[in-house]
Amino acid sequence: MVLIVTFLMLWTKFIIPRYAPPPAATNVAKTSTAESGAAGEKAAPAPAPAVEPAHPETGRHLTLHDAVLRDKDNEIVLTPRGGAVKNWRLKLNGQDVDLVLKPDADVLPLASFPDAVFKIALAGRRAVMTATLSNGVRVTKTLTLSPTGHLHEVTYRFQNPTSRPVELSKWSWGWGPGLGSAEGEHKENVRLIRAITLGKLKVHVLKHSGHAEMGRWAAIDNRFYLVAFVPREAHPVEVVEAGKKEETQLSLVENTRVPAHGEATVAYDLYAGPKGYTQLKAYGHGLDESVDFGTFATLGRFIFRALNYLKALTGNYGVAIILLTIAIQILMFPLTVKSFKAT
Repeated sequence: MVLIVTFLMLWTKFIIPRYAPPPAATNVAKTSTAESGAAGEKAAPAPAPAVEPAHPETGRHLTLHDAVLRDKDNEIVLTPRGGAVKNWRLKLNGQDVDLVLKPDADVLPLASFPDAVFKIALAGRRAVMTATLSNGVRVTKTLTLSPTGHLHEVTYRFQNPTSRPVELSKWSWGWGPGLGSAEGEHKENVRLIRAITLGKLKVHVLKHSGHAEMGRWAAIDNRFYLVAFVPREAHPVEVVEAGKKEETQLSLVENTRVPAHGEATVAYDLYAGPKGYTQLKAYGHGLDESVDFGTFATLGRFIFRALNYLKALTGNYGVAIILLTIAIQILMFPLTVKSFKAT
């Protein structure tokens, strides 16, 4: 008791004064600060729109404008350069979570053919982005949001108007650098970002600068969120991981042959949302395998299902945890008695 009282007295005398709030500023100071702030606001130049270099044929400059695709669950800011995603905000329980960790990065998520400038047209839940490559191939990139849930669709349609087939070798797209999360979770989650792919039996974590064949899907994730690419038709795809932990870049390297006066299509399902085990399992594709239950995964999944079952019966997670704890204690009772006797 003497030590406690001494500590509180010393704390009150020496520590608290250091962190006492500063005295309120006078009206004059507030006025001058407000005036200087207003002057600063007036003096700040308006941000200039991004300008694309002059077109090689017409010599005209194209002004680039971002477009916003939104529904009740998503708000996606698309930028013309590469048809990339500058922001992907999820609206979860009244909280906005941006899956784009670094919106000012040189290469943004879903960027493809970064030297191309895409025209963006919005129609309901769909964004259609079109561009013409230097070899004459016309690219139509379409992002279609799901009416329910977070499993969307991305398609590439390549049209070749020339009389010769065109090989689009090693063109890439993907997600990164990094993967965003809620603001309060950033410090923890940037250390847990992974690039992964689902093989025949289990999830494989891609090594730094590693190259691997696409499994059932490839993804980038952290503890709570997942962006996964699921090909609609199996085709050779090389999966590449690069960058530091907090700047992990997942790239899908594609090779597409577009026949003369013909077209080719590449289509993916794109999951962009929280890592809810039950929800991911309902989507299929093995996306639920991205949820790591640790060393005792089989036991963990069993307990998780039991907990959800009890919650469905009672309507309350607290009651479900108590009932699950009692059930486990009953099952373990013979071993507990034997352990006490041995002790």
